[in-house]
Amino acid sequence: MPGGEVCQFARVVYNHVGPEGNHLAGFGPYFTDRYRTPWVQAVNFDGEWSDEPHKRLREFYEELLRIHKRLPPLTNTDMSFIEATPFDNEKALLLRRWSDDEQLFACFNFGKNPAHVSLPLPPDVWKKVLNSRDHRWAVPGSSLPDCLPSAGNQSVRIEPFSFALYRSDDRGKT
Repeated sequence: MPGGEVCQFARVVYNHVGPEGNHLAGFGPYFTDRYRTPWVQAVNFDGEWSDEPHKRLREFYEELLRIHKRLPPLTNTDMSFIEATPFDNEKALLLRRWSDDEQLFACFNFGKNPAHVSLPLPPDVWKKVLNSRDHRWAVPGSSLPDCLPSAGNQSVRIEPFSFALYRSDDRGKT
């Protein structure tokens, strides 16, 4: 389920299901011959195994793609607009991205225990866009708030094997 998965936030990497290095077919019927793509078999969204719990995972990835298209900092490929802060002892990462008029940050926990970190954020009001531990993905919830007012360092608890994405509210966007 999505709470146990960590998506790559820095850049969408399509080669995970590409022709080389793709081993997903060995774990289940994740591909189908019913549809064609220019490079590999199509992902199985409506055949065998497309119901629960796989349906929730598909919906999660669909939401990730919607967010990627909707938020300019995620489509900006200029690496000078990305800042990463690791928390090695906690197995956590803060990734901040921005464009000319918008900022995002994602906090990741790659460990099997909750991570308690102090996020060095620019002063702003941050609204949650996505949490991989949200109940709509059929996983246990999270203690991360919907809104994070920050005047610098913000202490948070990030659940194991999860991430959350927040957006700056400096222009009144939701």
